Amino acid sequence: TFLSRGAPSRNYGTNTSLQSSRNSSSQITRTILVRFAIFQSEGGPVPNNALIQSAVLGFYKYTSYDHSYKAQRLLKDWDETAASWNQAASGVAWTSPGALGAGADILAGADGTGSIGTAAGWLSLDVTAGVQAFAGGTANYGWHLVEVAGRATTKKFYSSEYGSNKTLRPKLTVTYAAP
Repeated sequence: TFLSRGAPSRNYGTNTSLQSSRNSSSQITRTILVRFAIFQSEGGPVPNNALIQSAVLGFYKYTSYDHSYKAQRLLKDWDETAASWNQAASGVAWTSPGALGAGADILAGADGTGSIGTAAGWLSLDVTAGVQAFAGGTANYGWHLVEVAGRATTKKFYSSEYGSNKTLRPKLTVTYAAP
Protein backbone atom coordinates (compact mmCIF):
# COMPACT_ATOMS: atom_id res chain seq x y z
CA THR A 1 0.00 0.00 0.00
CA PHE A 2 0.99 3.64 0.09
CA LEU A 3 0.27 6.38 2.61
CA SER A 4 -0.78 9.91 1.68
CA ARG A 5 -0.37 13.03 3.80
CA GLY A 6 -3.13 14.66 1.70
CA ALA A 7 -5.67 11.98 2.67
CA PRO A 8 -4.48 10.98 6.15
CA SER A 9 -7.35 8.59 6.90
CA ARG A 10 -7.63 6.96 3.48
CA ASN A 11 -6.37 3.43 2.76
CA TYR A 12 -4.87 2.59 -0.65
CA GLY A 13 -4.36 -1.15 -0.09
CA THR A 14 -6.37 -2.19 -3.16
CA ASN A 15 -4.86 0.31 -5.63
CA THR A 16 -3.04 -1.02 -8.68
CA SER A 17 -0.28 1.54 -8.15
CA LEU A 18 2.06 2.48 -5.34
CA GLN A 19 2.86 6.19 -5.16
CA SER A 20 5.64 8.20 -3.60
CA SER A 21 6.24 11.94 -3.57
CA ARG A 22 7.81 14.87 -1.81
CA ASN A 23 6.80 18.51 -2.06
CA SER A 24 9.11 21.36 -3.10
CA SER A 25 10.24 21.70 0.55
CA SER A 26 11.37 18.03 0.51
CA GLN A 27 8.55 17.09 2.89
CA ILE A 28 7.38 13.50 2.28
CA THR A 29 3.77 13.54 1.04
CA ARG A 30 3.31 9.92 -0.14
CA THR A 31 5.27 6.86 0.93
CA ILE A 32 5.17 3.12 0.20
CA LEU A 33 4.85 0.12 2.53
CA VAL A 34 5.60 -3.41 1.31
CA ARG A 35 5.82 -6.82 2.95
CA PHE A 36 6.41 -10.34 1.60
CA ALA A 37 5.85 -13.75 3.17
CA ILE A 38 9.46 -14.95 2.94
CA PHE A 39 9.92 -18.04 5.11
CA GLN A 40 7.81 -21.20 5.10
CA SER A 41 6.56 -20.42 8.62
CA GLU A 42 5.06 -17.20 7.13
CA GLY A 43 3.64 -18.96 4.08
CA GLY A 44 6.65 -18.08 1.88
CA PRO A 45 8.93 -20.25 -0.24
CA VAL A 46 12.24 -19.99 1.68
CA PRO A 47 12.92 -22.82 4.17
CA ASN A 48 13.05 -21.77 7.81
CA ASN A 49 16.65 -21.52 9.05
CA ALA A 50 17.97 -21.00 5.50
CA LEU A 51 21.27 -19.11 5.20
CA ILE A 52 20.37 -15.86 3.41
CA GLN A 53 23.04 -14.89 0.87
CA SER A 54 21.28 -11.95 -0.79
CA ALA A 55 17.89 -10.27 -1.07
CA VAL A 56 16.87 -7.62 -3.60
CA LEU A 57 13.62 -5.68 -3.44
CA GLY A 58 12.28 -4.55 -6.83
CA PHE A 59 9.59 -2.08 -7.91
CA TYR A 60 8.63 -1.29 -11.51
CA LYS A 61 8.26 2.48 -12.05
CA TYR A 62 6.02 3.36 -14.98
CA THR A 63 6.06 7.16 -14.72
CA SER A 64 8.75 9.72 -15.46
CA TYR A 65 11.37 11.39 -13.28
CA ASP A 66 14.48 10.03 -11.66
CA HIS A 67 14.72 9.50 -7.95
CA SER A 68 16.68 7.88 -5.11
CA TYR A 69 15.11 5.81 -2.34
CA LYS A 70 15.93 4.03 0.89
CA ALA A 71 14.20 0.94 2.24
CA GLN A 72 13.81 1.12 6.00
CA ARG A 73 12.63 -1.92 7.92
CA LEU A 74 9.24 -1.45 9.57
CA LEU A 75 9.21 -2.03 13.34
CA LYS A 76 5.44 -1.98 13.74
CA ASP A 77 2.87 -4.42 12.36
CA TRP A 78 0.45 -2.92 9.84
CA ASP A 79 -2.59 -4.01 7.85
CA GLU A 80 -2.66 -3.55 4.07
CA THR A 81 -6.43 -2.96 4.11
CA ALA A 82 -6.42 -0.47 7.00
CA ALA A 83 -3.05 1.36 6.96
CA SER A 84 -3.21 5.09 6.30
CA TRP A 85 -1.04 8.14 6.96
CA ASN A 86 -2.36 8.20 10.53
CA GLN A 87 -2.77 4.54 11.41
CA ALA A 88 -0.89 1.25 11.00
CA ALA A 89 -3.99 -0.89 11.51
CA SER A 90 -7.56 -0.31 12.60
CA GLY A 91 -7.38 1.58 15.90
CA VAL A 92 -3.54 1.50 16.01
CA ALA A 93 -1.78 4.79 15.29
CA TRP A 94 1.70 5.20 13.88
CA THR A 95 4.08 6.73 16.42
CA SER A 96 4.68 9.47 13.87
CA PRO A 97 2.19 10.05 11.00
CA GLY A 98 3.28 8.48 7.73
CA ALA A 99 5.15 5.72 9.59
CA LEU A 100 8.09 8.11 9.83
CA GLY A 101 9.00 7.54 13.49
CA ALA A 102 12.64 6.44 13.42
CA GLY A 103 13.26 3.83 16.10
CA ALA A 104 9.51 3.31 16.66
CA ASP A 105 7.75 2.87 13.29
CA ILE A 106 10.87 2.27 11.18
CA LEU A 107 14.48 1.28 11.76
CA ALA A 108 16.61 4.44 11.96
CA GLY A 109 19.06 3.12 9.35
CA ALA A 110 18.29 1.84 5.87
CA ASP A 111 18.50 -1.81 4.84
CA GLY A 112 19.22 -0.65 1.30
CA THR A 113 19.26 2.27 -1.10
CA GLY A 114 18.69 2.54 -4.83
CA SER A 115 18.07 4.94 -7.68
CA ILE A 116 15.94 4.90 -10.81
CA GLY A 117 16.35 7.03 -13.92
CA THR A 118 13.73 9.08 -15.75
CA ALA A 119 12.62 6.23 -18.02
CA ALA A 120 10.28 3.46 -16.89
CA GLY A 121 12.08 0.50 -15.35
CA TRP A 122 13.04 -1.40 -12.22
CA LEU A 123 14.13 0.22 -8.98
CA SER A 124 16.29 -2.31 -7.08
CA LEU A 125 17.30 -2.11 -3.43
CA ASP A 126 19.59 -4.58 -1.68
CA VAL A 127 17.75 -5.55 1.52
CA THR A 128 19.95 -8.52 2.45
CA ALA A 129 20.52 -7.19 5.98
CA GLY A 130 16.78 -7.04 6.62
CA VAL A 131 16.03 -10.54 5.36
CA GLN A 132 18.97 -11.88 7.37
CA ALA A 133 17.49 -10.19 10.45
CA PHE A 134 14.11 -11.80 9.71
CA ALA A 135 15.86 -15.18 9.37
CA GLY A 136 17.43 -14.56 12.77
CA GLY A 137 14.07 -14.02 14.46
CA THR A 138 13.32 -10.32 13.98
CA ALA A 139 9.62 -9.82 13.18
CA ASN A 140 8.94 -9.39 9.46
CA TYR A 141 6.83 -6.26 9.04
CA GLY A 142 8.40 -5.45 5.67
CA TRP A 143 9.84 -2.14 4.49
CA HIS A 144 8.99 1.50 4.23
CA LEU A 145 10.20 2.95 0.91
CA VAL A 146 11.23 6.56 1.47
CA GLU A 147 12.36 9.11 -1.12
CA VAL A 148 15.82 10.50 -0.53
CA ALA A 149 16.54 12.75 -3.53
CA GLY A 150 15.14 13.72 -6.91
CA ARG A 151 12.40 15.80 -8.48
CA ALA A 152 9.44 16.75 -6.25
CA THR A 153 6.76 14.96 -8.27
CA THR A 154 4.66 11.84 -7.83
CA LYS A 155 6.32 8.60 -8.92
CA LYS A 156 4.14 5.55 -9.57
CA PHE A 157 5.06 1.89 -9.33
CA TYR A 158 2.86 -1.13 -10.00
CA SER A 159 1.42 -2.79 -6.90
CA SER A 160 0.64 -6.43 -6.12
CA GLU A 161 -2.93 -5.73 -7.32
CA TYR A 162 -1.75 -4.81 -10.84
CA GLY A 163 -3.30 -7.45 -13.11
CA SER A 164 -2.28 -6.69 -16.71
CA ASN A 165 1.28 -8.00 -16.41
CA LYS A 166 2.03 -9.84 -13.16
CA THR A 167 5.78 -9.78 -13.87
CA LEU A 168 5.74 -6.01 -13.16
CA ARG A 169 4.46 -6.40 -9.60
CA PRO A 170 6.82 -5.71 -6.67
CA LYS A 171 9.20 -8.59 -6.07
CA LEU A 172 11.69 -9.81 -3.53
CA THR A 173 14.44 -12.00 -4.97
CA VAL A 174 16.16 -14.06 -2.27
CA THR A 175 19.25 -16.22 -2.76
CA TYR A 176 19.86 -18.69 0.05
CA ALA A 177 21.51 -21.95 1.04
CA ALA A 178 19.28 -24.68 2.42
CA PRO A 179 19.57 -25.24 6.17
